[in-house]
Amino acid sequence: MRYHRRVKILVGLVIVSSGCTRRVYDPPARLTVGATTRHHAATPIDDAKSFRAVTTTPEPKTLAAQEAKLVGIGFTMASGYGTYAGGEVETGVLEGESSTAAGVYGLFGFRRAFPGVNLAVELAAGQRWLRYGGPDGEVSSLIAEPRVRADVWLGQRLSLGAVGGVTVGDEQAWMV
Repeated sequence: MRYHRRVKILVGLVIVSSGCTRRVYDPPARLTVGATTRHHAATPIDDAKSFRAVTTTPEPKTLAAQEAKLVGIGFTMASGYGTYAGGEVETGVLEGESSTAAGVYGLFGFRRAFPGVNLAVELAAGQRWLRYGGPDGEVSSLIAEPRVRADVWLGQRLSLGAVGGVTVGDEQAWMV
């Protein structure tokens, strides 16, 4: 009698749990399109544009901290052991008049798929250009930016996600 009861409980648990689980979905290729905001801290301006000697030391100029509103597109391909690699391009505007921002990055990351959700950590490295509305306000820098990413699958080909990261090095910026 106990054996039949155990079998009935086990069969019931299998039936209930099979209806409650979602399929783990992790496509090998991804196209990511989205909007991003990025906070850029005050940036020093490099005034060393001539070869003549200067006897006084001028005060270093800095550009004010600004928020950037960006649009980006990226493409990644999965490789072995939960890793992926790809590229990303972004462009947008800063707060100041005639101020723009752009970037081109290579991506490498680790992704883990769970039922309905994908979590990832990645490193973006590349070139970023900021133009603060004038010839003296142009900054170009190589950057490295570790990020975390989460995606919730809404369908087989559509997900909604969030990403956050901080630029490492001289240029202090963080993104959401």
